[in-house]
Amino acid sequence: MIKGIDYIGVSVGALIINDKGEIFLSKRSINTRNQQGCWETPGRAVDFGVDIEIIDELQTFDELLSKEKQHWVATIYVARIKGNRKPKILEPHKCDAIGWFLH
Repeated sequence: MIKGIDYIGVSVGALIINDKGEIFLSKRSINTRNQQGCWETPGRAVDFGVDIEIIDELQTFDELLSKEKQHWVATIYVARIKGNRKPKILEPHKCDAIGWFLH
């Protein structure tokens, strides 16, 4: 059984903000099984090697990916990175790039 295809997958993401008002985004790798090359809030099972503090729940939504024939329910939380740590890509097969962006 494959999550998201054979049954509804559940995912979690974090809209990480910093003191400058920037948000942290990651670019999905061309090797991922869906939404290749898209920028997103980090989450699911991608490890960025930083601890975060959850501030609030932002939104839960149904994500229907017709091209990939997948169905996910995703919850996104607003969060901050604990301490002065800097995120880095620890799983390059899942993530091509990361960065801070003004919103």
